[in-house]
Amino acid sequence: MTELLATPDAIRYEPDPRGWIGARRSVAEYYAARGASVDPDRVVLTASTSEGYALLFKLLCDAGDDVLVPSPSYPLFEHLANAECVRAAPHQLDFDGRWRLDSDELERVVSPRTKAVVVVSPNNPTGSVLTTDEVRGVADFCVRRGAALICDEVFADYPHRLPHIAQHAHRSNVTASSRSH
Repeated sequence: MTELLATPDAIRYEPDPRGWIGARRSVAEYYAARGASVDPDRVVLTASTSEGYALLFKLLCDAGDDVLVPSPSYPLFEHLANAECVRAAPHQLDFDGRWRLDSDELERVVSPRTKAVVVVSPNNPTGSVLTTDEVRGVADFCVRRGAALICDEVFADYPHRLPHIAQHAHRSNVTASSRSH
């Protein structure tokens, strides 16, 4: 990105509500390096994740519709949905030694007004990462229900397999630890 900003194109004023084309191309290249083909003309840059959610809720929902959001997760989902006259309907993540998405829970909370499902991987605050089966399950659910899938991967490039603090502790009474990315 630094090299891109040093080009003459970077100082030319050509406003685009989707964001500067050079930055959108960088995003497309980022995904191409991970095996996903994304057209830079279909990339929209926002100032924040919250703004991105607000735009998606406006785009995908009418007033009174709902969006399924994971719980526990990002604490602003309800506020952001309310600001757009949309209901954030929580779907509980299961904990059985690790946090996981339960497709049956999605079926329990879905309604005729459900327009989208939000997944966050790695999840904040749990740190859980969706498995391939969980991704397939939620994608299949969205296809069956005609719902959009909103994937928040803001922490995707952080390491997922960090060493457990307890493994390196010299005392046997370590009971809890927390990590921040």
